[in-house]
Amino acid sequence: MERVEVLIIGAGAIGCAIAEELAERGQGGVVVVDRGRAGSGSSSRAAGGLRAQFSTELNIRLTQLSQPYFREIAEQIDWREDGYIFLARSAEQAEAFQRNVDLQRSLGVEAEWLTPDEMESRWPWLNAEGVVAATWCPTDAVFDQVKFMDVLAGRARAAGAEIREGIEVTSLRVEDGRVTGVETANGPIEAGITVLAAGVWSPQVAAPVGLELPVSGLRREIFTFTGAPSLPDGIPFVADFDIGNYIRQDENGLRISGTLTSGDDPDTPVNPADGERALNWAATLVPAVAGVEQTGGWAGLTEMTPDHHALLGPVDGYEGLIVATGFSGHGVMHAPATGMLVAELILEGAASSMDIAPLSPTRFAEGRGLVETMFARRHEQGDITTSGNDES
Repeated sequence: MERVEVLIIGAGAIGCAIAEELAERGQGGVVVVDRGRAGSGSSSRAAGGLRAQFSTELNIRLTQLSQPYFREIAEQIDWREDGYIFLARSAEQAEAFQRNVDLQRSLGVEAEWLTPDEMESRWPWLNAEGVVAATWCPTDAVFDQVKFMDVLAGRARAAGAEIREGIEVTSLRVEDGRVTGVETANGPIEAGITVLAAGVWSPQVAAPVGLELPVSGLRREIFTFTGAPSLPDGIPFVADFDIGNYIRQDENGLRISGTLTSGDDPDTPVNPADGERALNWAATLVPAVAGVEQTGGWAGLTEMTPDHHALLGPVDGYEGLIVATGFSGHGVMHAPATGMLVAELILEGAASSMDIAPLSPTRFAEGRGLVETMFARRHEQGDITTSGNDES
C-alpha cells in the first residue's frame, strides 16, 4: 500500500492552502487528492470576496489572518479593496449591525455604521428608500475566485506538494481508533496524518467510519451582466441583508446573486429567468443597472453548519485526523488562515495564531454551538438575533 506523510482530501481553496503552508514550512510527502480538477468545485464558483464584517471574533480573526496573503498576490487575482456595504431594512437589524460594528472596531476593523442620508451622500447611485441603516468597511475586497484558485494550486505545487486529480475518496480508513488513510476508487492510500477538507462532500467521506459531520449543502446562483456605463468604477460590494441578495463589479461587468436553495447538485444549468428577477431587484437598489444585458451565470454549493462557523480541528476517537470543512460560504476568503492554522496543528501540535477550540468539529454534540448572524436569512447572511455577539 502506498504511504504518504500528509494526505489532504479535497483540492479546493482549503485543501490547497493547507498543502501550500505545510510544504512551505518544510513538510515532505504532502499529497492532495480530489475527484475532479483542483479548484473546480465550490471554490471556483464563489462570490470572490473577503470581508471583516462578521458578528463573531472568530470569523473576524480568520479574515485578518487571511488578508496579508491576498494582498501579496493582489495583481494576479484582480484584487480590489472597494469595500462592502451591508444594508439593514429594519430597526432590529440596524441595532444588530451597530453591535457588530462595535465588535469589529474593537478588533481593529475600519467599520462604520451609517444613516441612509450618509450612505446616499457617499454613493449617490444607491437608492436608500426603505433602508434604516448601513455598515461599511473600506478594506473589504473583491477578487477573481477562478484566478485565485489557479494561483493557490500553483503555489502549492511549487512549494513541493503533490495534487492528484481524478481520485475519488470513498471512505476514511480507521484502525484501533486511528485514521490511517483513505479508501479510493483507485485503491487505498496510507497516511501519517489525514486532513478532511472536501467541503460539502465531507460527510460522505466520514460517514462510513461512523463520524457524523453536521454539514449540508445550499445551492447559490450567481449571474453576470454587462457593466452599467453611468456607474463609477470600483463600486463597493453591496449586500441587501434583509432581502438576501448582493451586487458587485468584476473585471468584465457586474455580478448579481440569484436564488439559494437546498441541494447537492451545482451542475444543473442556471435559469436565465432567475437572473432577470435578480436584475429587477438590483435595479430598485442601483437604478443605473436597469436594462443591462445578462451574459451568463453559474451555480455553486455552499457548505453549511448549523451555526455558520467552520468545523476545524482534531476529533476525539479519530486520532490522526484533522477536519477542515463547513466554512458556510467563507472557505475561499478564510483559506489562507486555515492553511496556517492546520499547519500549526500538524507541525507544532497546536494552533498558535488563534484559538480554534470553539470551532471543534464535535461542538454540537457537546452543546457548544456558536452564533454568527452575518450570514443570510435566505441567502448570504443570516437570521436576525438580538442577543448580541457571543461567521460570510
